[in-house]
Amino acid sequence: MGSTGDRAGDLLGSEDGSDPAPRWDFFVSYTAADKRWAEWISWQLEAADYRVLVQAWDFVPGSNWAVRMQQGVVHAQRTIALLSTEYLKSVYGQSEWQAAHAADPLGFARKLLPIRLEDCPRPGLLSQIVSIDLFGHSADVARQHLLDTIATALAGRVKPAAEPIFPPAAQESRAAGLAVHRPPRPRPLGQPLTGHGVAFSPDSRTLASASNNDGKVQLWDVTDPEAPRKLGDSLGSASGFATQASVAFSPDDTILAIANDLSLRLWDVTDPASPRRIGGTLTHHSKPATMFRLFVGSSHSLMAAFSTDGGVLATADKMVRLWDVTGPANPRSLGQPLMNGQTRGMRPVAFSPTDRILASGSDDGAVWLWDTTDPTAPSCLGSILNGRTGTGWPVESMAFSTEGGVLAVADEVVRLWDVSDPANPRLLGQPLMNGQTRGIRSVAFSPDGRTLAGGGGGGTGLWDVGDPEAPRSLGRPLPGSAKSVAFSPDGRLLAIATSGGAVRLWQIS
Repeated sequence: MGSTGDRAGDLLGSEDGSDPAPRWDFFVSYTAADKRWAEWISWQLEAADYRVLVQAWDFVPGSNWAVRMQQGVVHAQRTIALLSTEYLKSVYGQSEWQAAHAADPLGFARKLLPIRLEDCPRPGLLSQIVSIDLFGHSADVARQHLLDTIATALAGRVKPAAEPIFPPAAQESRAAGLAVHRPPRPRPLGQPLTGHGVAFSPDSRTLASASNNDGKVQLWDVTDPEAPRKLGDSLGSASGFATQASVAFSPDDTILAIANDLSLRLWDVTDPASPRRIGGTLTHHSKPATMFRLFVGSSHSLMAAFSTDGGVLATADKMVRLWDVTGPANPRSLGQPLMNGQTRGMRPVAFSPTDRILASGSDDGAVWLWDTTDPTAPSCLGSILNGRTGTGWPVESMAFSTEGGVLAVADEVVRLWDVSDPANPRLLGQPLMNGQTRGIRSVAFSPDGRTLAGGGGGGTGLWDVGDPEAPRSLGRPLPGSAKSVAFSPDGRLLAIATSGGAVRLWQIS
């Protein structure tokens, strides 16, 4: 579906704004700092067949800026105010949302719809209006939440589609200890594949397995997980010496990043049966840029991560570097490397689902949190774990929960941290271990955020983390010394790569 310009004949009227008939469903009020959010939200609304007026698309050269603003405020049925710290400082933003509020002071027509882009206050009159909060969600969750809440605002009430459960029955169910979240016991599927590191494509149809023996990567069609099918020849370095390799899929399912020896290479996997090398080689590393992983719904990463919009790639060895990969044929380094005085090296990196926070783990057991709102000038928000564990174990793996409020950190054990306020992280509950075995190397959240997998020398443990303050073990660890674990984005499969080079697929649901 096209942008508002495709319906110009229906939407545009007299420049003096005299036509009283609403021409737009929504006028999007935002500040320049939130332009990307404004365009993303407008795109989702237009894809759902709403009519939108947004400055980024509709204030074309030759148009009168002030008149167009007036048209939006007066002739749109509703004003969407994108609330952020910067927006709340904007004089123009204030006048726009106040005009919508004045037209409907009691809120019966819901003329003003605030959408919070970050955990910012709603001062004054805004505090009386229920907002839509998009921060802390993955792109898919945010999209559905936006459309659902917009539909609710237009309808004026929220009535469930099914009859609510009879309250005494719900109480009896809880009293009997019948948990709502009861995942089935995993079941192994088919024959083991080969590899030491694993990653699923975003559509869950392809699995990439990376070998530590020769630095090569093999793609597998896992549409039928009982009989995975090898896709083409193995990919990787032409250097010829054995080295650890790992992989990352871009969120749009078109790019595969392969890290081995001293470099990172990008492959076009639009057709995974015929991958094609693209762009140059990223070699700005002081040692092998190994163990790359991707955040794909469940945030799981080892030595690199794509942002959820796919535009930025973070890589780490002794320092963290951010790359602009919007044009994958010509990756471009962004800003200065992130070090913060580290002397023992950075290890895993992971983006939060909102892309604003980047976590980087280090060899001394510390995790650094960075604000990457502007990826050309990230700012350090502080560190966690540093000096608190008393173990000296390096950070092996990290994973953000689907909602982004919880960060799982694996060194010898798994610790859960509340990072909803990244400047003040808070340790949650007790450390998680696979029975009495320590040394967990890899962690991953299931796509629904309710299950955490942690793989290490004692096997792969599964925990119900619906309440992260009180995680619950879901049984004995799955067998095999695990080196890498990954959930498929559709939640059906768990892939476990062992230190012996075998990859086993497990049915989850």
